[in-house]
Amino acid sequence: MNIIRQVNQIPIKLFFIAAISVGLIITIPLSLYLVQKQTRLPSSAAPVTTPKPKIRALGPIPNQPPKVELITPFLGKAGDLVLIKGENLGNYPRNSQIVFGHVKAQDSDIINWTNNQIQVKVPWKATSGLIKVIIGHWRITWGIPFTVYDYNTKTKLGYKNNYLTLTDASTKIDSIYVWLTKTNKIATQAGFVNQIKLDRPPMSVAMYDRTGRLVPFYVDPVEFNF
Repeated sequence: MNIIRQVNQIPIKLFFIAAISVGLIITIPLSLYLVQKQTRLPSSAAPVTTPKPKIRALGPIPNQPPKVELITPFLGKAGDLVLIKGENLGNYPRNSQIVFGHVKAQDSDIINWTNNQIQVKVPWKATSGLIKVIIGHWRITWGIPFTVYDYNTKTKLGYKNNYLTLTDASTKIDSIYVWLTKTNKIATQAGFVNQIKLDRPPMSVAMYDRTGRLVPFYVDPVEFNF
């Protein structure tokens, strides 16, 4: 009874403080032990791996001669996307390449290659001229020149209300060739005015100086439905 009476005389606050202290004495060493034990365990996280580059499966060279029916747009700068439409182009056929003027497009420039169309970017340092599609022993040259320009090009060709309009011509232009279709070509020689009337939107346009070199120019893609 004396013991119970003594316990009852201990303040409740001191009793709780003593209980918490005992709990901490037991808990802290146990926590340290568990933490140290975890640090010695092997990591369960998945190892970080670098994805391997996707390798394209090269298809066979077509048995029938490939054909190119259209290349659009008819101009562009490095990095712009160009669409080549045709037949019997294969599916990423082996021993194939696309050449802009005198510059070959790299594998990274080719976005897609199917039997009916090719999507390719204008390669770095491409030059104006004819585009060639080479597939094995087949060699197709698109007969309409492709014009390469850059951000410094000032000459602009516009098309509105059936008129081609030339502005800011920084180079003396000797002639302009306009293709309404693949075989329908209009030539405007020296002395032309800055406007050319057409009865339909042009499929392609090329400009030449007096030395016969292609003159770079740019357009508003909306006006030409690119």
